[in-house]
Amino acid sequence: MAMNRRNFLKVSAGASGSLMVSMTLPGCAGIQTGYEPDTGEWRPDAWLELTTEDEVFFTLARVEMGQGTYTGLTTLIAEELEIQPERITPRFAPVAPEYRNPLYKLQLTGGSTSVATSWEPLRMAGAEARQMLVMAAARVWRVKAAECRASEGRVVHPNGIDSMAYGKLVQLAAKEVVRGDIALKPRSEWKYIGKQRGKLDARAKSTAPRFTELMSTFRTWCTALFHGPLVAEAGFGTSTLIRSGQCLVCLTYSRSSAALPWSQISTGEPGRPRTRSR
Repeated sequence: MAMNRRNFLKVSAGASGSLMVSMTLPGCAGIQTGYEPDTGEWRPDAWLELTTEDEVFFTLARVEMGQGTYTGLTTLIAEELEIQPERITPRFAPVAPEYRNPLYKLQLTGGSTSVATSWEPLRMAGAEARQMLVMAAARVWRVKAAECRASEGRVVHPNGIDSMAYGKLVQLAAKEVVRGDIALKPRSEWKYIGKQRGKLDARAKSTAPRFTELMSTFRTWCTALFHGPLVAEAGFGTSTLIRSGQCLVCLTYSRSSAALPWSQISTGEPGRPRTRSR
């Protein structure tokens, strides 16, 4: 086996577990599918959940670490489900066998495998759910399912005028059974895959509502600086310094050209500096 980057990551993950985010545990139950009348939620498979409120949730089995799985994998399932990716709410997966990375046999993110291992399963999940919704709508209209089509979260009547939102069909769709294989959309019909639409989590990351709430008590943002092992640029005034590994986080800082060794950096509450030695 040639020791390229991908094979190196596969071997190192198996040997040390360094890429492991979580792993399934013995006795963990599988994901329940079907329609839940008390909540109006329909889970056609382990990946999707559609509600009578016309909400669509996607269970993301790969961790988002800046590499784009949040957007990329959501786009795969949105393409076949025939709904805009922006209308889908991703939720990170719990520990369950269904969410194992098939390449590693573990619930793991790494090795540049997220899209490769999800390419067909997620598209097929979206296609099957779409077909069940189309079949349900066709039954209501008493027309052939083959004459209906799905578009932007709705099933369109053969007359091209009438349509029904997915949320109105979830209870009926849960009763449908897909027989035989469903052909995935050819590249020529892709609306979202391979198109530049921006990251779905960009706004949340840039506005950071949860982080803002967390940091509201500090009245300022944190700035982390790296400058060699155990060395950081100095904060000014009575800034508080926090050590996290070899990263020093300052609540306030100035672009000082003088770097201080670890033994000279003070930590503690403003006005009450303490010196931590190596």
